[in-house]
Amino acid sequence: MKKFKHLVLGGIQQKIFNLVLIMLLLVMAVYMVVIVSQMNSLRGLVTDTNEKQKNTITAVSGETMNAVIENSLGNQTRLQAYIADDLFSDTADTVGMLGDYTRMLFEAPEQYPDRKVSLPDAALDGKASVQLLTEENVDTGDPAVAERLGLIGNLSDVMLSVYANAEVDSCYVALPEGVMLLVDDHASSKFDADGKIISISISERDWYKGAVEKGGLYFTDIVSDVFTGQYCVMCAMPIYDADGEIAAVAGADLFLDNMEAYVSGTDQNGGFSCIVNQNGHVVFSPRTEGIFKVKGDDEAQDLRTMGNEALAAFVDEALAANTDVKLIDADGVSWYMTGAPIGTVGWTVISVVDKAVASQPTEMIVEQYENISADAVSTFTKGISNARTWIILALLVVTVMAIIGSLTVAKRIVKPLNVMTKRVALLGGDNLRFKMEDTYKTGDEIEVLAESFATL
Repeated sequence: MKKFKHLVLGGIQQKIFNLVLIMLLLVMAVYMVVIVSQMNSLRGLVTDTNEKQKNTITAVSGETMNAVIENSLGNQTRLQAYIADDLFSDTADTVGMLGDYTRMLFEAPEQYPDRKVSLPDAALDGKASVQLLTEENVDTGDPAVAERLGLIGNLSDVMLSVYANAEVDSCYVALPEGVMLLVDDHASSKFDADGKIISISISERDWYKGAVEKGGLYFTDIVSDVFTGQYCVMCAMPIYDADGEIAAVAGADLFLDNMEAYVSGTDQNGGFSCIVNQNGHVVFSPRTEGIFKVKGDDEAQDLRTMGNEALAAFVDEALAANTDVKLIDADGVSWYMTGAPIGTVGWTVISVVDKAVASQPTEMIVEQYENISADAVSTFTKGISNARTWIILALLVVTVMAIIGSLTVAKRIVKPLNVMTKRVALLGGDNLRFKMEDTYKTGDEIEVLAESFATL
């Protein structure tokens, strides 16, 4: 054994100290392992919980946005289609009514007198007037032509009434002889730059040929009005005489300025509406580039033949019935699309919304949640770090106190043994008797032994 000041190294005292120290270190190690394990587990639990909550928020928010898009976009599109269809339906009803009056004339022509009709008069510009138009080289003085003109002249009042009360921009009745009566309020547009009345190829116009070929009510594609240059749709129907021969074609023009202006105004917040005709051509759209851009007849391409199978299937469905909201990739963008048919003309209204724009609310919610979660995790981590520091400090204090205590206890345990060893060492020679009561009579030693045994 070695003695350094009051500290004894070696012997029983050191073994007791080593035993206490080892047990203390084992307890501290176990405690630290448990604490670290629990902290790591808690940290992992917090991380997993945050991730699950974020996924839940994303899913719920996404479903909510889809429901909103489904309801609002779908309802809006169906309403647009309904309004457009109602407009075309009114035009069809107007043409049907005009056709009925025309049919009555040709079923009993003898009951109606000849009624004079006049050529366009530029002085009547701005006022609804009945105007006689002809193909080139048609002789209106020919008795046969004059007779037919005199018959349809009886429609003048009906046509003026139709024009005044219906949502049409002109109405007309054409004869196979190459003449027609037309009512509108821009008579001056019938004159060329030289002041001569413009001749038109009546029987070659799409509305005339289409009605005759179809044998019933016919809507043209969007065309440019021959007199004003405005975009319009023409609706016409054939009239047959008693022998089943074509007697006339009645029709009306519907200028689409309001529809074009409305569609152009839908381009906002990453979404827009467009109108696609029965040929798959985009006829109205606010877009100035890409597949939804309006192109001329010679450049227009069927959306169903552009190699995009999903888009082609969607357009086919939209032309036939109301669609659900579909997610379709086109022009390098993912679009939410829904469509509703305009049944009267066989077109469809398609509403389109950029998915990235529609997803912004969800992304903003997730971003805000991630910021809140990051702040919470930072606070939690800081708290754990502080707790770990205090635990380590507490363990160090406990360790120091335990070491001091173990040294003290070891010393107090060993001291009586040392006294006994001294007593035994005194035995020898004739003194072979060891008397505990004699040995422990001295005050200091008795107190030491008593305290030692009390401690034990």
